[in-house]
Amino acid sequence: MSCFFNFFYVKGWFDKGYLMTPKSLYKRILKDSEVSTYGWITSATELVNICRDINFPKEYARGIKICILNCFAELETKKEIPIRRLPSDDKAVYYCYNSLDSSSDDEALNAKKKYFSAVLDGIIKYDPVRFQIPIYAGESYKKVCKDWKEDIMSLYFKEYNVNFERMKRIFQISFFNTIITAKKNGLFEKDEENYWKSFVNFARELIEEE
Repeated sequence: MSCFFNFFYVKGWFDKGYLMTPKSLYKRILKDSEVSTYGWITSATELVNICRDINFPKEYARGIKICILNCFAELETKKEIPIRRLPSDDKAVYYCYNSLDSSSDDEALNAKKKYFSAVLDGIIKYDPVRFQIPIYAGESYKKVCKDWKEDIMSLYFKEYNVNFERMKRIFQISFFNTIITAKKNGLFEKDEENYWKSFVNFARELIEEE
């Protein structure tokens, strides 16, 4: 990334380069984000490097960072889908989150809330306990997840710097312990009963069809 008389060199995928003004880059990212979740002209890492340049206008940097947060909020629950990205992209996203001033900017605040909420949704979706016993899909389980997420949002969603690498580990442990405790306290007994009833009925229907 370099600046030449208000033109910025953007390093795209496969070393393809572009010379773009701040406005044209911002418009391109807006267009890319409407067409694809992350099939953009370049990586989040490269975009953040450009946004951090002292010569890059803050208004366009703000807009690009909001696009990045909204994009990666979608990706938090699509980890099983192969998507072209760089290992450094997560840190770039965290920079966008922490550098956006949302004290008087509703669009920035909503983007930060969307990303923070998506992080919690990803933890719920990919928690290892969920894949061990099929009953973890019933209404009681969903309510425990909903209550846990609301509690975390109210306690930890802040407008100041968030160390996501550390907080994600804390949230994962917290959610895991919440589900295990709920299981021990019998909160999923109705879910388990409904699951096995459905399983027996399904098996009976198969036998009757033979």
